[in-house]
Amino acid sequence: MLGVGIFLTPHLVAKSVSSPTLFLALWALGGLIALAGAVTYAELGAMMPDAGGDYVYLRRAFGSSTSFAAGVVLFVGVFAGSIASMSAAASQYQLRLLAGRVGIDLAARWIEIPGSAVGFTGIELVAVLLVVGLTFVNVLGVRLSSLAQTLLTLVPVGVLTLFAVGALATAPHQGALPGGPIAPQSPAVAVAVLNIYFAYAGWNAVAYVGGEIADPGRTIPRALLAGTVLVTALYLLLGAAWISVLGMGGIAERFEVGTATASVLLGPQAEWMVAAIIAIALVGSVNATVLGGARIGYAMGRDAALPSLLGVLSGRARVPVRALWLQAAVAVLLILSGAFEELVLLTSVAMFLLGSMTVGALFVLRRREPEAPRPYRATLYPLLPLLYLLTAVAVVGLEVRNAASAGSEGSPLPLLGIGVFLGVWLLHRAWAGRR
Repeated sequence: MLGVGIFLTPHLVAKSVSSPTLFLALWALGGLIALAGAVTYAELGAMMPDAGGDYVYLRRAFGSSTSFAAGVVLFVGVFAGSIASMSAAASQYQLRLLAGRVGIDLAARWIEIPGSAVGFTGIELVAVLLVVGLTFVNVLGVRLSSLAQTLLTLVPVGVLTLFAVGALATAPHQGALPGGPIAPQSPAVAVAVLNIYFAYAGWNAVAYVGGEIADPGRTIPRALLAGTVLVTALYLLLGAAWISVLGMGGIAERFEVGTATASVLLGPQAEWMVAAIIAIALVGSVNATVLGGARIGYAMGRDAALPSLLGVLSGRARVPVRALWLQAAVAVLLILSGAFEELVLLTSVAMFLLGSMTVGALFVLRRREPEAPRPYRATLYPLLPLLYLLTAVAVVGLEVRNAASAGSEGSPLPLLGIGVFLGVWLLHRAWAGRR
């Protein structure tokens, strides 16, 4: 969950709402929505502790065609595209800034292909090395990758907590600016919630490695719920720090509030410190995505939905090595082609659609299999799952409306993403019927 979202989305939210109270209330609402999804995935993950997450749950609730279409979109689009985009973002901004301090220009072309205009910059090559390096760590075993994940999570959490507490303890600040006269209107609030919703993405990652977790009936619910509550508390603490140091007007003016806050508190020379923390958080997000996405490819290979060689555990560590390297190859191709942003946009709405379908699977399985063992039952069922379902439907509807509106700045790619999902579903239905 903890990545670049908490640093890049606050200025978008502050442009929609100028009230500090409403600003923090919307971040709390985003945490509640994530928690609503977490209780759903906690019940399904404890009930079906297996590799694959949504793919496994949708297969059991809705059949092979739905799970196949979901798995393809998740494995090829959402996970590989996210790995590519986050790696490129870390190289483009944080790692580039840090490299510049030691005289290395990542923006320059490092490789030229003779006889053609094709070349690769240091940014692209560093992003590729990041993908390959983290994939190799995961190939060595889930223990090593989970240890790396723990370190890459605890360091940013600890430093950011101290940073926020220090900012609040030294308030008020001269850099704070009042917010503009923005009245809280429904469209503006909806846009703010949508941006916050993206910042909380990733709360369900542990569900994809359910088959490799000790005592999953207890561990998966605890990880999902405690992780979501922890990040929500940290986001509220950081939000209060942004307001204390920059004010609502300052948040709205700054594209990235982390370095802006550090500059006010510690001077412009402190920007590299915040860039390093954001880089560590981003690398942690990439590692978690590598870990979870490969399990979807493995689960589909094991079920013969994809080539069966993907469904083989290799090496002494017993990890899906082939699925890991295939995922890395797709991510590398996206980085070098520059098409990863389009792919992520294409699958973004489909991703929310899949999330709402997974929550729907909870209701289906509760009705169809009432006696199935459930080590954990969703808290406040059906209220919290319904809250997530309604929010996801609203997000999908808002994005579809923006994409379809004539003359809007929205892109038609999100609609195409839903079309890809439906097309894959129809092809699998036809193929399964003939077979």
